[in-house]
Amino acid sequence: MKSVTHATIGMTTYVNYIILTKQSFDIVDIPICLAFSVLPDIDVHSSKISQIIRKAPLKFIQIALFSLVTLALLYAVFIKRLLPEQALIIVPVMVLLLRFSSKNKTLKKVSLTLAFLFIYYIFSKYTHVKTAKNIFLLLAILPFFSHRGFSHSILALVLVALCLSPLKNDTNLIKYYYVAVISFFSHIFLGDIFTKEGVMLFYPISKSKISFNVIKSKALYKKIDYIYLLIYLSITLFIIYAIYFNSSYN
Repeated sequence: MKSVTHATIGMTTYVNYIILTKQSFDIVDIPICLAFSVLPDIDVHSSKISQIIRKAPLKFIQIALFSLVTLALLYAVFIKRLLPEQALIIVPVMVLLLRFSSKNKTLKKVSLTLAFLFIYYIFSKYTHVKTAKNIFLLLAILPFFSHRGFSHSILALVLVALCLSPLKNDTNLIKYYYVAVISFFSHIFLGDIFTKEGVMLFYPISKSKISFNVIKSKALYKKIDYIYLLIYLSITLFIIYAIYFNSSYN
């Protein structure tokens, strides 16, 4: 499914959640919902979420690392005389490596991992939500697994819930915990599990992909995103009608 489909499914699930639990709407819920509803696709470098994360902090990481290594080399060669001048060949090699990383799949995965490690560091050092920082360590390893494998499994969902569980100890943050976990859940159990490809739900115990796809027509399957969006939007409208409109008559 497309990223926009997963995001929309995540948002409809979120709307149903706040309606059924009678929670108040919070603007911060929206970016959390959108992020976690597409996060399982971090395991494929061509997904929207992968591209966004790589293009944002990675630029800073690349420039910072490049600058630090270059300065360290110059210091070691010309001031401390610890290395011969030939060691400066590392600088153009790094430039070529960074250019190559935009086309090489493995380096793209490495760049994603660096981005998450950078975010982990920021959360550890500069925010008060340090207890939930381990989620970024989990996300840092996801790019190295096969698509719809570990990141689309029950194990991944449990680990996400565990990494974010410290948020439950703060009454101001507990709602964000549920929004994140429900959004992640929606990607797997309300989205990709209904496609022909299915998901490795019981990874690593089993690498067999499980699919609940019931659409046999090839023509209809091409419209799968629209079909499921229509279904979930209809369910959401029904819940809104059942709760709000019926309650007005009581």
